[in-house]
Amino acid sequence: MTKNRRYEARYDALTDARIAQASRASQQPLTLPQQAYGPRPFEWAPPRRQPTVWVWVHWREGPATKIAAVAAAWNDRVVIVEWEHPGGRHSVVVWRTAVSHRAERDRARSHDPTLGSVRPGCSRPGR
Repeated sequence: MTKNRRYEARYDALTDARIAQASRASQQPLTLPQQAYGPRPFEWAPPRRQPTVWVWVHWREGPATKIAAVAAAWNDRVVIVEWEHPGGRHSVVVWRTAVSHRAERDRARSHDPTLGSVRPGCSRPGR
């Protein structure tokens, strides 16, 4: 029996996407230890008014990825970010420099952070 070359590339791409999605679902994000938080207390955002951000998240297995998330709390050193994931809601603590605001045009495209680039700006959520 032969392969149908007409659809080969399409189904290979779909299979690759499913494999990548399954591997991301089982990955665990890395969070900073409590010693990195510093002496200043966290400033917590109200649940309905959490700033939308882009965040670089490190994973136990695999490279860091840029994810659309919300900033739940922050201080002068770190930011607590949260996002929905196929495995449930994730919440991690990252360095401030790993976080940047999402522009209005980027919020509409938050399902795919590879579309376009985010202008560099203030990395402080809530400002």
